[in-house]
Amino acid sequence: NSLFLIVFSLSATIFYFVLSFDRQNPAPVWFDSSLHFLGGVWLAAAFLYYIHTSRTAEFHLSGHFLSDLIVLLGVVALIGVLWEFYEYAIALYAGIPSDPLDDTLGDLLADLGGGLVLFLGYRLARTYLKKAKR
Repeated sequence: NSLFLIVFSLSATIFYFVLSFDRQNPAPVWFDSSLHFLGGVWLAAAFLYYIHTSRTAEFHLSGHFLSDLIVLLGVVALIGVLWEFYEYAIALYAGIPSDPLDDTLGDLLADLGGGLVLFLGYRLARTYLKKAKR
């Protein structure tokens, strides 16, 4: 399952970059936003997986909704900002004209939206599982 997600994510990203280089037929805006949303979901899932499975993790979630949400979205935002620097460098190198501010803000919002959706699903599942054990 994890391998499929990694291969699918990389394939979609490569497909998007191939479409981005075609100036005659650029990739649709919804495709970029969808990839960023799924990237936010993937990053949040990877972070939660690491926190729950790593024996060497020096950090653990507190169980408090707001503080856990802030930490998770902070991790997603950090990686999202680094990714935006990468996208900007690639566009600059390839000579792809873009509107960096609109694109960046929309992409970061989609990243955070994906992280938020996964976090809410995670919390609901955890609450449901606790109630089911009683």
